Amino acid sequence: MKKIPILFILLISVFVISCNTKKAASPVIGGEAPLFKEKTLDGNKISLNDYRGKVVIIEFWATWCPPCKESIPVIEAIQEKYAPRGLSIIGISLDEGPGVAEKVSAFRDAYKIGYPIIIDSDGKISSRYRVSSIPTFFILDKNLKIAKVYRGYTPQMGEHISKDIESLL
Repeated sequence: MKKIPILFILLISVFVISCNTKKAASPVIGGEAPLFKEKTLDGNKISLNDYRGKVVIIEFWATWCPPCKESIPVIEAIQEKYAPRGLSIIGISLDEGPGVAEKVSAFRDAYKIGYPIIIDSDGKISSRYRVSSIPTFFILDKNLKIAKVYRGYTPQMGEHISKDIESLL
């Protein structure tokens, strides 16, 4: 008979604890972008907060992703066109495994990527942004609020992102 009250108390305790756990909200259009501080592929420290006052594209991708490979030249062209006017791009690689830094570095060189890259092998950043597919692009305004999100890649995406950037600069 004593087992039932103890089991009941245990179940209630688990329920109460799970209800009190705070979970990060999913990023939404108009909401604050989740901040992060990480090292880039080159070993430099980067903080999203340092980009306040600039329009930012955060690009989640991986070296093994065919649509990512197609989108990178488009994003690089957007970087070249709008960087002088205040656009910054941060690439976040979701690659993992042994030799990941060398693999991402070789990819960066092959695709001539000129913007900083963070390797997010542990998913710390991508989970805060709720990235479920790649490539995914978050366009942030000068206050680091999410202005637009693109998931996947289409050939027209560059034109759409360019219009978004123009309206935010």
